[in-house]
Amino acid sequence: MVAKDTRLVFKKTQILLGDIRVINSAILLIGITILAIFEIIGISFIFPFMSIVLNPSVVHDNEYLLYVYTLFNFQNQQNFVIFLGSLTLILLLMSNIASALMLWVVVWFSQKQGVLLSMRLLEQYMSRPYVFFLGRNSSDLSKNILTETQRCVDGVIYPLIYALSKALVALFILMLLFFANPSVAISVVVAAIFLYLIVYRLSSLRLEVIGNLTVSAVRNRYKIVSEALQGIKELKLKGAELLFAKDFKLNSENLADYTIRSTVIANLPKYFIEFVAFGGIVGVILINLINGQNGSEIIPILSLYAAAGYRMLPAIQQIYKSKVTIKYNMPAVDMIIKDLESYSHTLTTKNEKRPIEFNHSIKLNSFSYCYPGSNVASVEDINMTVYPDTTIGIVGATGSGKTT
Repeated sequence: MVAKDTRLVFKKTQILLGDIRVINSAILLIGITILAIFEIIGISFIFPFMSIVLNPSVVHDNEYLLYVYTLFNFQNQQNFVIFLGSLTLILLLMSNIASALMLWVVVWFSQKQGVLLSMRLLEQYMSRPYVFFLGRNSSDLSKNILTETQRCVDGVIYPLIYALSKALVALFILMLLFFANPSVAISVVVAAIFLYLIVYRLSSLRLEVIGNLTVSAVRNRYKIVSEALQGIKELKLKGAELLFAKDFKLNSENLADYTIRSTVIANLPKYFIEFVAFGGIVGVILINLINGQNGSEIIPILSLYAAAGYRMLPAIQQIYKSKVTIKYNMPAVDMIIKDLESYSHTLTTKNEKRPIEFNHSIKLNSFSYCYPGSNVASVEDINMTVYPDTTIGIVGATGSGKTT
């Protein structure tokens, strides 16, 4: 089920981005992979460094450490420890700098896609025939361009790319831990994945429901504000200001409630997983002590697990949080894709359309018109002639077809 949902998310994201931007996304993923390699190198140096600090004779017992020791012609073990510690710090610093830089790139890429997506949707709306706007509320279209496209970016595109980067980091760190101690690595990962999958399966359907309710609440807020400000004259004449204010407050409170629920669902598991992870570290210490190992043998591997946990736990949490955020915001994506795919025409330049010449007259002979989706004619059997440079007046009751 999770794999199916993931494939569907990738498919819909590809529709939002378009082919050219998908290629740019692939280039971005290459950079994310390089970042993951930096992460794993920085963490991997902690184990030999701590081993040498606690037991300097390890330099001569380990062939790789001895090779480096001999290659750079170190005079004593203390200098080698200082060199290895400095190298570890430099690699960790480079890893953090690379992470900060990649975060900037991911945010920049995501926000640029938001600009392109909102422009694409605006152009798509403006290229439609006039009759389209007669059946759609202008506040709803404004909401889609200004708010729902941003939800697609902040709630789907950015979390998806960020989750992919963290997934690669977590995978590389897991490979390192598996190399150090397969049984402990497998136990911790299985426990973490099992916990996250249970929480996600329990909350998945609920997230979809509140995601749709969020779309409705945002639409209602835009509609209320638009109608209140555009019809302020009628509103004051009827004394209906308080009615609109109450309606706006209700939808705003509902929107806040939906946001609170999705945020809590996204962050709740990390408190349990932190207990499992650090409880596992304590368990490793106890098991090794029971087996007769001393502190100098336990601390190096423990330092490796602590550093790996420091990097991997936030990564796993971010993957889960991104999945929840995407699920919550997917109704906005579905709505935008529906509007983008329902009409394929594009805007034409001003010079491509010649003005309509009005030289003689406009005649309507037995003219009738019915709007799309309606079974009732707006106007029926109309006969009239309009001449240039004249003024006419059309009079009738509300709903009689004057605008048509």
